[in-house]
Amino acid sequence: MVIEAWSRQGCVNEQVRHLDGNPSNNHVSNLKWGSVAENSEDTLRHERNRRAKLKSAQVLAIRRRASDGNGMELSRAYGVNISTILAVVRGKTWRHLPDARPDFAFFKGK
Repeated sequence: MVIEAWSRQGCVNEQVRHLDGNPSNNHVSNLKWGSVAENSEDTLRHERNRRAKLKSAQVLAIRRRASDGNGMELSRAYGVNISTILAVVRGKTWRHLPDARPDFAFFKGK
């Protein structure tokens, strides 16, 4: 491995992180040892999670528009379930992005 030639050998639970998000870029300046959690955070930050239904810009737009109060409209507009919209707005998902509102509710009880 490139990183082992220019750095140290990784510890048991370490993975090689690609700092620019491009797994094909194996230049030593782009590689760093890190934990599984750090590697996962990199994947989110670089939007390389193939399972994600939304992009960062969409999440920020949803959080801005949520105060309009129509969760079903947002759900239809972005092609995701209402529970996904609520998780995005509350910051249960996409925690690394700003403007989450943990106590937000579309439907306020009486």
